[in-house]
Amino acid sequence: MEERPPCGHYDGVLVLVRDETSLDAPSFHPPSLDTPSPITLRRSLKHPKICWRGISEAPAPLAALAGCLGPNCLTDLHLSFTSWARLAEVGQLLQTCSGTLTYLKLTLAHALHVSHWDTGIDPSDEDWESLHLSSLTNLGGFCFDLDIPLCIQNANQEFPWVDEVGIPTFLSHFAKNLPLEIEGVTIEAKFVSDPAAGVGSYVFPHDNIENALLQFERLKIVTVDIRDIPEDVEGAAGPVATLSFPRLHERKQLHVMTDNTRHGCC
Repeated sequence: MEERPPCGHYDGVLVLVRDETSLDAPSFHPPSLDTPSPITLRRSLKHPKICWRGISEAPAPLAALAGCLGPNCLTDLHLSFTSWARLAEVGQLLQTCSGTLTYLKLTLAHALHVSHWDTGIDPSDEDWESLHLSSLTNLGGFCFDLDIPLCIQNANQEFPWVDEVGIPTFLSHFAKNLPLEIEGVTIEAKFVSDPAAGVGSYVFPHDNIENALLQFERLKIVTVDIRDIPEDVEGAAGPVATLSFPRLHERKQLHVMTDNTRHGCC
């Protein structure tokens, strides 16, 4: 599997953060640059790799970004959500680059959590379909994140809706014959919620996520990218990942990556 250097550290990447002070214009701050002045999107962007963080329910120029993309250029895209909104615009962007996109990273677990618990509104089938995930037929790999850490303190903690229902539903909307033997699927997960609070001794098996992943006909490798793991228990990363995804481990499809071995985006 090809190592993926971090966003902002390789040629051709455009790292975008929404300009909070100018919501009516398609302007962004690239955090990798020293200048505080925003970039104004113009036709035509020819960056093969774009990482956009901070997508919220406030007006966001996703449609403008879709309209500015040069033809046949974008291959890698990372969208990070702070709230679960703007789905039609996200879907328009994904549909625009569906023919060339070969790697997609969606950081969406926190936004789904906030939507579920704060508003009580979960994505409908129409919401998921509006993302046009099934149109991304050339993906050789994709990445998503989990809501709760792999190790928890309380054995009686309820398994969260995001990991039990939301993420499996999200996975079900991709085409099942994607060429995932190229790069596979990456799951970003925290080891613990707060490293200073100690390591929990309970691990949830992620049965529904495994069920969804095993539907992909050409999937060979699933990488669990474990974040925030204390150095003194880093050796537990493998066993914890195995308990979280036992069938993937049994099928020899499970790979573990930690803070010290990461080569992923952002």
